[in-house]
Amino acid sequence: MDEAVSPLSPEFFSVDGIEIFVAELRAIEQKYRRKIRNDKIALNMVNKSFSWHRAFQEAIAKLDYRVFTIPQDAKIAERQIAHKSFYDFASAAKSIPAFDALTDALIEE
Repeated sequence: MDEAVSPLSPEFFSVDGIEIFVAELRAIEQKYRRKIRNDKIALNMVNKSFSWHRAFQEAIAKLDYRVFTIPQDAKIAERQIAHKSFYDFASAAKSIPAFDALTDALIEE
């Protein structure tokens, strides 16, 4: 089955954006007569020291999705500049477990 994972940033308009995305995804499903799974959200660049990030995370948790929270981590951008995989560049980065959880969820299905 095809699958779409929705990446979101902890910003106010992301909640509206997910609703618009789902509507468009349903239109694509109908047009092409395909079922596309969309039950996962990758919530990126979360800094739990920011109250609005925590509030956004709580709002997203109320939706009918499996939410994978990827913490804010400078190593993500740094490894892109170095043109290396995350594991080669920063195997002990704080966001590695979150990426592993998302990867495991995608592989298991």
